[in-house]
Amino acid sequence: MATNKSTLNRINTVTLTKQITQTMKMVAVSSLEKQKKEAAIIEMYYHSLQGLVSQLHPTSSSFDLPYIKVRKVERVLLIVLTTDKGLCGSFGSSVLSSLTHEHEQLRKEKKDVMLLPIGKKGVAFCQHHALPYLGLYGQNNNKSSWSARVKEISDLVLNAYIEEKYDEVICLYQSHAVSPSRDNVTVEKLLPVSMAAQSRSSHTSYIIYEPNPVVVHEAIYPQLVRTKLAHMIAVGQTAEQKARMMAMHQATDNAERLLKELKTLYNRTRQANITGEINEINAGTLSR
Repeated sequence: MATNKSTLNRINTVTLTKQITQTMKMVAVSSLEKQKKEAAIIEMYYHSLQGLVSQLHPTSSSFDLPYIKVRKVERVLLIVLTTDKGLCGSFGSSVLSSLTHEHEQLRKEKKDVMLLPIGKKGVAFCQHHALPYLGLYGQNNNKSSWSARVKEISDLVLNAYIEEKYDEVICLYQSHAVSPSRDNVTVEKLLPVSMAAQSRSSHTSYIIYEPNPVVVHEAIYPQLVRTKLAHMIAVGQTAEQKARMMAMHQATDNAERLLKELKTLYNRTRQANITGEINEINAGTLSR
């Protein structure tokens, strides 16, 4: 049976750990609410752009727009949204596991795959497995704002696609949870822009383009791609904060259960020591 001193040391250590996990849980809850609001705003803007593009799409075929041109897929750019930090349960491992599966599937289809990891965990994964990748992007960068970072990444992707370095751009990210205990890894095509799911408006003949249709089309499609990428990143960060909140909540509960067991052990050991001392005193008294 453990001594009282060692048990007391463990109680103090677990108590401090519990305080840390509780604090991290509160920080994750605050960050989660902030990320939800940002994701909701971007989603509203993205849906508005989708509605506008659905009206413009019937006339887009008359222009030579690289954003909607479908090519034979031989080279694929795979964007992977991962985390910069850990302590979020199986969130990171599930994304990287899906990345491995998707990469192997594309390679089996005889396609050249280039990775674009966003997040330090993704970069480290590519370096460890010697996978080819572009850029060095973390989700948090002190030198530039988040919106500027998204624009930088989206411009890199758009330019590479326009220059026909890649025939298709796919994004892999962790989506919102279907239930409080499970998140989904989503694989979604970013380029070429697909309007198959968009309803075509019957009022396109009444649209007046200023300054001209070519300028409008060339401006609206890149903005749609930037907004879609920003929405994916916002959704992924929301899922990350939710996973971290759940992981810290579970860690706090585990610490609470361990504290109860340790306190019970401490009290039993203390009571056994007291009982033993009383028996020694009684034995000494009787021997006189």
